[in-house]
Amino acid sequence: MNNARGLKGPLALLVGLLAFQLLAGAVAAQTDTIRVGNVCSVSPLVYYVAREEGFLEKHGIDAEKHCFSGGSAGITALMAGGIDAMTATYEHVQKLRAQGQDVRAVAGLFDRIGYWLMVRQDSPLQSLEDLKGKRIGITSAGSLSDMTLRYFLLQNGIDPVRDVTIIAAGSGATMLAAIEHGRVDAGMVNQPTKAEAEADGRVRVLFDPNTQEYAGIVMVMRGDFIEKNPDLVRRFIAAIYEARQAIDADPEIAFSALVKTFPESDPEILRAVVNDYLPFLPQGLYISEESAANVIASLQVIGALPEPVPYEEAVDLSWLPAE
Repeated sequence: MNNARGLKGPLALLVGLLAFQLLAGAVAAQTDTIRVGNVCSVSPLVYYVAREEGFLEKHGIDAEKHCFSGGSAGITALMAGGIDAMTATYEHVQKLRAQGQDVRAVAGLFDRIGYWLMVRQDSPLQSLEDLKGKRIGITSAGSLSDMTLRYFLLQNGIDPVRDVTIIAAGSGATMLAAIEHGRVDAGMVNQPTKAEAEADGRVRVLFDPNTQEYAGIVMVMRGDFIEKNPDLVRRFIAAIYEARQAIDADPEIAFSALVKTFPESDPEILRAVVNDYLPFLPQGLYISEESAANVIASLQVIGALPEPVPYEEAVDLSWLPAE
């Protein structure tokens, strides 16, 4: 009887320790879900690396996939609470902040436009100046392809209203068909369509606007989500940051992630995309003031942003790991 009483304390302590260890293990193994939207394109390459190569999982995050046909549809879902984050152009942050909405760009993923102005291989056109009087294809009115085309035409002394005819010609295969069959003399093309067309020798680049910084893809979040989930946001951004560092250490990881994201695509086309995109991945996920200002300039060309929002109000890089 006395022996039983003597064992009660140590036994209870042992049971308590085991229970604590089991609880600690369960907490450590806990995974938080974050709903992330992106346009069904190759542009958010760094994010794909974070998602497909285990960096989000390492930080205890399960990224729920939401694919949208366009940035506007994704942003609408973000504002309605259907998703928690969206990879989108910085223009959406500017427009929403101007409307009084608390959204923030919390990381930079791609600091170029990501479109190229292309013509048929046998086209006589050799420069932007040759486009006067011609028909130019964009994806849709008010789109990124439209804004940036008008911006660069003006920079090169061409009035986008009087000197050329701008036509909404769609994207992907639809745009290529418009160029090839002469419905437009030139068209704005993004990836992977550019790589596919170049591989076939059907078209060539007439003008490359990706020569200046441009906040083409940023991670966008609502302020209320950030404030309610600071630890999750910090881990989420840390995972993407580590993915960006991993690309520097081994660029092949970017190709691997893209193949996993688009398994139906030709691997050689995806490799060409990676080669085009690698130089345009911002170091440390940083969004430069110059890249943000160039987005604002293109918005103002088409009158879409009468009063820009200051950089420090629209961009919140406080979640990036300290270097």
